[in-house]
Amino acid sequence: MFPRIFKRENKNGVPYLGVIIGSVLTSALLLFNLSSSLIDQFNFIVDLTVLTALVPYIFVAAAYVIVVIEKKLHFNNILKTFLLGSLGFAYSLWAIYGSGSDTVFYGFLLLLLGIPFFVLMKYNQNKDN
Repeated sequence: MFPRIFKRENKNGVPYLGVIIGSVLTSALLLFNLSSSLIDQFNFIVDLTVLTALVPYIFVAAAYVIVVIEKKLHFNNILKTFLLGSLGFAYSLWAIYGSGSDTVFYGFLLLLLGIPFFVLMKYNQNKDN
């Protein structure tokens, strides 16, 4: 699902551009938060990591109810389905809220920065077909 540039490998089979891009992005994130102490930077990165893990989790919790209903899986206990989906969704919302406004703001910006990569990926998929 990544852009083609991440497929490039050196003679030893190492995806060197992916490693370089990841290192540059990590360094930029650390420089972005340079004014803080090392402990504050670590906490910021951990909070951002948790937030990025919660975003797909909230989609999964919401999709669980839809998939169970559409596929008629365990449909005899619809209350349990809605309860589990709602609990997962509510937990995700609570955890995102608990991440703090700064973390949510920067996480949202990082999610928006992923849009050009998604567009590029879709363009490359359409070009291949």
